[in-house]
Amino acid sequence: MDLEKLGKEELKVHAELSALRYMNMLLDDICGYRERDKTSGQSKG
Repeated sequence: MDLEKLGKEELKVHAELSALRYMNMLLDDICGYRERDKTSGQSKG
């Protein structure tokens, strides 16, 4: 395999990993927001 092809594959993998990490972050934010929503709702009564 030539280096140029290898570099492109590496970039693609890196981009996919970054996207996954970003999506996980967003999911954590959404879940955390829901949890905070529940607790604040309970404290209100």
